Amino acid sequence: FTYSSIGKTADGREIWCAVLGTGNAKKQIVADAGIHGSEYLNPAAMMSALEYYLKNYDAAVYNSKTVRSILQDTDLYLIPMLNPDGIAISQFGLTGLMTQAARDRVRSIYNNNYSSGNTRQSLSAYMKAWRSNSNGVDLNRNYRFTSSGKKYSNYVRIPANGEYIGDINNPENETAAYYKLINGLSNPVAVVTFHSQGNLIYWKCGQNSAGLAAAKKLANKIIEVTGYYLDNSDSFLGASADWAMLEKRIPAVTVESGSGSNPLPLSDQPGICNNLRNVFLAVTELY
Repeated sequence: FTYSSIGKTADGREIWCAVLGTGNAKKQIVADAGIHGSEYLNPAAMMSALEYYLKNYDAAVYNSKTVRSILQDTDLYLIPMLNPDGIAISQFGLTGLMTQAARDRVRSIYNNNYSSGNTRQSLSAYMKAWRSNSNGVDLNRNYRFTSSGKKYSNYVRIPANGEYIGDINNPENETAAYYKLINGLSNPVAVVTFHSQGNLIYWKCGQNSAGLAAAKKLANKIIEVTGYYLDNSDSFLGASADWAMLEKRIPAVTVESGSGSNPLPLSDQPGICNNLRNVFLAVTELY
């Protein structure tokens, strides 16, 4: 087990990545959570799974195999919180930000959206529903697609608490960190990104037939251990899983945990933790 920072946010927070396994395996699986600020139960669930594996490395089993034996040939790269600034905003509002510059920026984003008629929410309600980073960019729309020619329709024209794409040619720090991690791996065989809500799995984004088959295989494996259902709609949103599939040809899915409206209540945490606990081992065994 090792961990390191893969980048730093605009508000000065580290973006941590844990590596579980031998550290020099022939294959890598990447999982990320907390890309949207108001979806902060998944980071805790990923940390809970990581803690469980570490405490039970030779005792916990999946399909009669221990964690240690499953991870002999594959390293798990886990990014529990890709958007720590956004999560701080959703949980604590302006007081959750570390710098005055970030607080001023977020307040200005709200004022601009209120004055332009994009929202009529109070400042506190607007921040509670915050999905973006502290620059008002929705990181799950900030990926650049070159080989596929796909592009997310930018319906929000100014920085906001969600859906604003930002400058994809000059990506946000968090997006750039994700690019660097994936591009630096020798053999990434799968990517799983965790969001909320719906208890479902998105896997189609306009891939070719081989890509569709690989993504469906990955999705069905996760369904086995979560009980979530397969969403068969074309779900292209310019998201991290879409980028992994279309640009890097890596099988990838988006797992939507929990039900209701974000932010989900803390009472949903135990159920989400239980559902996610075996996901990483099941995916690893698939490859």
